[in-house]
Amino acid sequence: MRGVGSVVQSSRPRRSTLADIAAIAGVSIKTASRVIRREPVANTTRERVERAVKELGYRPITAPRSAASDRSYLIGLLHFPPVATFVSGLIMGASERARQEGYHLVVEACSVGTPEERARSLRQLVIQSNLDAMILAPPLGDDPIVLATLADLQLPTCSIAPGDTDPDRPSVAIDDRGAAREVTKRLLDWGHRHIAFLTGAGGRSTTARRLAGFQDAVSEMPEARATVVEGDYSFRSGFEAGQKLLWGKEAPTAVFASNDEMAAGILVAAHKLGLAMPGQLSVFGFDDDVIANAVWPPLSTVRQPVYEMGGAAVTLLVDSSLRPSAKSSDVPLRQQIPYEIIERETSGRAPRS
Repeated sequence: MRGVGSVVQSSRPRRSTLADIAAIAGVSIKTASRVIRREPVANTTRERVERAVKELGYRPITAPRSAASDRSYLIGLLHFPPVATFVSGLIMGASERARQEGYHLVVEACSVGTPEERARSLRQLVIQSNLDAMILAPPLGDDPIVLATLADLQLPTCSIAPGDTDPDRPSVAIDDRGAAREVTKRLLDWGHRHIAFLTGAGGRSTTARRLAGFQDAVSEMPEARATVVEGDYSFRSGFEAGQKLLWGKEAPTAVFASNDEMAAGILVAAHKLGLAMPGQLSVFGFDDDVIANAVWPPLSTVRQPVYEMGGAAVTLLVDSSLRPSAKSSDVPLRQQIPYEIIERETSGRAPRS
């Protein structure tokens, strides 16, 4: 039995789905769902669906219900596989807050198939699990297929760090642009005049915001030189970028990477070249991931409070949509969580020329 606030992962064997029921009964998934929910349908239709249910041994996933409510007390958290440290932090924070609010957290990996397959898989998840609400880990908060499917199901949804600026769409984020601007300005104030910025994966809203913050700060100092290199948030892309960036007389004295994995790759490339940090090179990452304290020297970074963001997403959904008296107009739907710049042993003043 699941405990309150427990996390239900998606590694279970395949079970019969509403799509299977609908196919055997010769009806739409929506009609099959109406029968499962005991909503009014034609008797002949109901009989076909119920025969299919019996034939396949279908059992919807449900949680105990309140005697005074038809809620399942299940909140979903949808992410892209694999489960990265960032998502793990969201899960922990959301699960703890869900427990406090009397909800369960259901964690699922998003289908990576065609748009049609993704929409069908998501629709089945919501209907079978009878979810009350959904949290979308990045970059799913910007995925039009996911958003359209959940909107069609009229499911309350909160996105983590989306690019969408719609004030009526619930979201939780930090000020990525402001954090990147602050780090870059700090490096400039320390005398660095050639700073490289390693971007994250293309098409991600966080990638664009962090790059914009870097460019904001550099543009305020005409004598500063900026080099922008494309990465993909992986350790390898950071290592490869470091090997190219740090060789020769024109190498930057500071590198700011869009996440800690890439920053760690930069550190390894710097070690390979015999560069001392921060005496010869300063390196900043972003996120304050586990790897930031696992590398040597410990990495200077921006702490993105993912645990708190997961908890805030649950609270936002409960307060704006799930409480009996909830009114979204009474709750700020776009919530910003404070970040923190953490200086460790990979950052300092520019080397003297």
